[in-house]
Amino acid sequence: ISGIQQMGGLVGNGYYVNFKNCSLVANEGSFVTATTNSFVGGIVGYHGGTGLEIKNCTVKNLTLSAYGAIGTISGIEGGNSVIDGCTAENVVLNKTNEDSLPSVGLACGSWSTNSTKPVTIKNNSFKNITLNGTYSEVKEYEFDLYFGTGYEGGLINSSVILENNTEVNTQNNLVKKVKTIVVATVEEFSKAIANVTEEVVIDATGVVVTATSRNGILIKAGTTIKGATFKFNTNCNVIGVMAGSYDTVTFEGCTFDGDNVLIGNDSSVDQSNYIFNNCVLNGSIHSNVGLKDTTTTLYENCTFGLYNDGWLKGFVSCQGGTQTFTNCTFNYAGGSTIGSNIYMKWNAVNAYADDNYTSNVILVGCTGSYSTQKFTYNSGKASITIK
Repeated sequence: ISGIQQMGGLVGNGYYVNFKNCSLVANEGSFVTATTNSFVGGIVGYHGGTGLEIKNCTVKNLTLSAYGAIGTISGIEGGNSVIDGCTAENVVLNKTNEDSLPSVGLACGSWSTNSTKPVTIKNNSFKNITLNGTYSEVKEYEFDLYFGTGYEGGLINSSVILENNTEVNTQNNLVKKVKTIVVATVEEFSKAIANVTEEVVIDATGVVVTATSRNGILIKAGTTIKGATFKFNTNCNVIGVMAGSYDTVTFEGCTFDGDNVLIGNDSSVDQSNYIFNNCVLNGSIHSNVGLKDTTTTLYENCTFGLYNDGWLKGFVSCQGGTQTFTNCTFNYAGGSTIGSNIYMKWNAVNAYADDNYTSNVILVGCTGSYSTQKFTYNSGKASITIK
């Protein structure tokens, strides 16, 4: 079945219709598709009236596709409606418009937010359901696996009641569309990170960013940086701030090179989290400086090496929170061994904690040439786990 909108396995628009003991067991390859709009359900596409019921109905072996408002039973429900005792099995829900809300759900894809009375979804069973698609944002609506998101804009005036529902082998492949900004110069990169107001990917492949002072570079939460090279030379004894965030910053395929690279927080920030994936980090890496115990930093498939400025030095100093190194390689062999100080040791992964902080370092599947060291000061606690 194919049409523009309001499509259902049994009924397209059932605004004032109750459904009881209905069954749709489709042949393999069967589908219901709204080609240019929304509201598709296994039983009914548009069920927007109030006080309606869908009870003891079955949907099997069906693919449902639309811009949004897609559910195995109903595309959209009105206020004070009930979906009770229904079964859906082997159903695929495809959201085809990425610039919209994630209105895809096991029972219904959406519900009317203009009603003050709740929708009730109870005693239903869902098995082998797959949700596919991309969405732009949730706005004030919270996504729920059973009923997707609210519809018709504005603040939510109604709610959804869930009781005694079960789901088995659900594949939720819904992903949020993230804006990508491609930059080619340092000036473009600086402008891009300064103007971040939402989750964004900044593709800075080939761009070399330098910093020589403690001011460093502030990167806001939700930002993913790809392909950039960061060079920090602060004359050895002065730490240069690499980045500070308001929550989580991700680096993919980036290179960090310097005598002091500080991965920490801005003075106004309480907590920052970092993810490094397939990055190269050369030199003196000070990680999680000044961050809380709840901070997490994850290094995945990264390579750590020496910074060759005449000192041939390299180390990772992990200071606060939990820092996990997974499948990383350390190439510290041949580096300078001109002692260690109160904070770190050359050619090592160091767990350092002071002033009541806790530093937990976890190394999983790591290889190469490196040593480890724990150091605590005042009431700090440090641990190193190697798996």
